Amino acid sequence: MQLAKDLVRTVRTIVVGVGVTAFACAAILWLTFRNPDSPKVEKVIRMWARTWLRAADVVLQVRGAEHIDPTQSYVIVSNHRSNLDIPAHFITIPTPLRFLAKTELFAIPVLGTTMRKIGIVEVDRARGAAIHRELNASASDNLRHARSLMVYPEGTRSRDGSMRDFKKGAVAIAIENQMPIVPVTTYGSYRAWPPKKLVKGGTVITVVGKPIETTGLTRVHTGSVTQSIREQIEETFNALDTGVVESAEPGE
Repeated sequence: MQLAKDLVRTVRTIVVGVGVTAFACAAILWLTFRNPDSPKVEKVIRMWARTWLRAADVVLQVRGAEHIDPTQSYVIVSNHRSNLDIPAHFITIPTPLRFLAKTELFAIPVLGTTMRKIGIVEVDRARGAAIHRELNASASDNLRHARSLMVYPEGTRSRDGSMRDFKKGAVAIAIENQMPIVPVTTYGSYRAWPPKKLVKGGTVITVVGKPIETTGLTRVHTGSVTQSIREQIEETFNALDTGVVESAEPGE
């Protein structure tokens, strides 16, 4: 019985998700054609995110959002365990938010054009050292547009739910652009939709930490700051794992 429910939920999530993505792309392309800086783009993005979570029977609980100044730009870092993380973070962060995305996604017709229009940052790992200059340029551009930049320092979703080592790129970008870093702990998304498995729904919790200032820091601090952020996120995750009360049924 539960398997059947999960299967139906998975099909619904994918069908609704693809449909709302197509709608959001069309809406954003129209809005940016008329006005490249249209504030309505952010409303479309948040609608897209809420629709994905609703289709997946996910209830999102956000804690610590008061730590973020909506007028400030940040580099946001979080653990990454599920496809649900991106819509959850679009809702969690109360500032315009943009992500790093692998270059393969930009090859998808319409979607790639839309992502470029709104400032999603293309990452081609095959470019080697050249990509770091491009990432810094993209971060600076987002800063000029009062946007925050979301980076998953694990590099990809965890396949088994465990937290991987954090790469230093996010902190390097923050230090290079003297942007504050905000650690975000994401809990419950792996259970709600594990990679390559059925959607189970349930409660996803995001905990926004206090901003870490990078003013005056240099590249020599990159490793220690990265490790400190990982330890903070892991500590918060473990605290949630031992103290959170799960909802009885997904979506309730």
